[in-house]
Amino acid sequence: MKKTVLCLMFLSLAIGLNAHNGRARKSDIEKFKSRPLLVVLETENSEYSKFFNKTIKEIFKKYWTLNDSLMFMEKGVYKTKRHQGQEGWAIAEFSEDAFYKRELNGWNSNTHFHRYKLWHWQACAMMFSLIENHEKIINFIHRETLPNMFPSKGDLIYSLQMTESLFKRKLNGQSREERENQLESNKQLLKGKVLLIDSVELHNKVTLEKARQLYPYPIELVDYKKIEKAIVEGDAKYAYIQIVPITYPLFEVINPEQVFVTNYDYGHRIVNAKDGRVLSRLSSTGTGIKIMSYGGRIKAKQLKKFAKKLR
Repeated sequence: MKKTVLCLMFLSLAIGLNAHNGRARKSDIEKFKSRPLLVVLETENSEYSKFFNKTIKEIFKKYWTLNDSLMFMEKGVYKTKRHQGQEGWAIAEFSEDAFYKRELNGWNSNTHFHRYKLWHWQACAMMFSLIENHEKIINFIHRETLPNMFPSKGDLIYSLQMTESLFKRKLNGQSREERENQLESNKQLLKGKVLLIDSVELHNKVTLEKARQLYPYPIELVDYKKIEKAIVEGDAKYAYIQIVPITYPLFEVINPEQVFVTNYDYGHRIVNAKDGRVLSRLSSTGTGIKIMSYGGRIKAKQLKKFAKKLR
């Protein structure tokens, strides 16, 4: 019996890592692309939900090009239709459990403080999935994790850019080796760019002077609003560091409402503000759940590793 339970746990872990790392099958993405995309909106019962709905409609119309047509539907209506056995859909929605936790915290539209709020057991994410005829269980094909409970407009643009880039690579049959070669080529673009670092995310033991000593190209330590402005405007002068949570589930409940996750790690990406292209990346920190704390998630060792990669 114990052996059976252990086998099931390891199987669940393998499935979870596959889903969370965006290893969707090409056939799933082809099916996803062929359908109208239904973007699920939140019930407007708070300032943040109003902001989220306005923003998500705007950025899907502007940045998402994979599907020929878009639909927007409030979550309650969507759930009703889904459980009635609606015809096959491609779905994009924010992870519901995370949204519920955000509502408990409240949100102040005049500050970005809550952008950094975290929960130790649940990563926020944009979920991309398929629902087939008369099926109530959703086939999750990709989960783009975000580093906070209150994604900003910049965070949400980033999530769409990363997901669409991944889907297009899969559809084009790009191999892992080709992807690594592309990243090696992309890093050359950093020579002419200023790297923007969110002052909240830089560890308090790393001064701007120290950061400039470690990183080979120009750095600015800024308020997040400047980073978001560069993303929204597609400013070619800048790149920025994006924190990337990586989830490690030991057990998952796969249903449309929740994905339970037992552990975290995170990586870093340097992203081109102009078009969302990843110019360099570090995988996981290897430090586990304790690192998911408020701010300070960019340390000297990450800047050293980026500098080494850029030589």
